[in-house]
Amino acid sequence: MVACAGCHYHIAAFVDVGLITDDDKRLVVDHSRVRKAKEKLIKSLNQKCVDLCEEGVISCIVFDGRIDTTKVILKADNSDKQFPSIIIQEHYLFCM
Repeated sequence: MVACAGCHYHIAAFVDVGLITDDDKRLVVDHSRVRKAKEKLIKSLNQKCVDLCEEGVISCIVFDGRIDTTKVILKADNSDKQFPSIIIQEHYLFCM
């Protein structure tokens, strides 16, 4: 949802300054593109972390005490129904 709102602000600002016109829509950003780019980046960073752990570059992982709550939409198994939920995420630090 945040990515979608960000796209709308981006597009509105570009239309206001004339960068996006009826003839030139090269700078229009689709929210699904933003989501896919974020997923690709997260996957890449996860793999980089695994590689660093295997190489011995990361010597420890420490919980810093910060806990965030994040709103998500969960999809039920064997069903198309979706349910809003809140997940709790803990933050960790890597020692190098």
